[in-house]
Amino acid sequence: MFVTLVTPNVGVMKKHYLLFLSLLFSIASFAQAKDKASSSLKVGDAKSLVSVFNSNTDMTILDQDDLFSKADAEVILNNFFLKNKPTQFHIIHEGKSSSGEEFIIGSLETENGNFRVSFYYKNVNGKELIQQLMIDNE
Repeated sequence: MFVTLVTPNVGVMKKHYLLFLSLLFSIASFAQAKDKASSSLKVGDAKSLVSVFNSNTDMTILDQDDLFSKADAEVILNNFFLKNKPTQFHIIHEGKSSSGEEFIIGSLETENGNFRVSFYYKNVNGKELIQQLMIDNE
């Protein structure tokens, strides 16, 4: 009677393990970016918000629409928050676009009215960064 021991293919196991880890880190990265963006919008903290922006971000804020650097985006957001002091931010919907980008749609309540906020994320070097932000009147 012989017992055959099957040795697992270590290379395949490593690949599966690395894939699992990268998926886990991607989910954690998205959650961190989403939480930071949400908390930044709640208090009107432009500096914190742009820290989760891609190096250049497509931004539409009311009548301003362009591709902005982080520095320019921070100035524009600061101006918006000065005119519209936030009181609350609620996530209404989140999901994934047909092209695979994560997105969030929310409502920003301010002292001057409510705004619909949408942002799309892109994975850049293992970090989820906002690549597009839109703020419109509700």
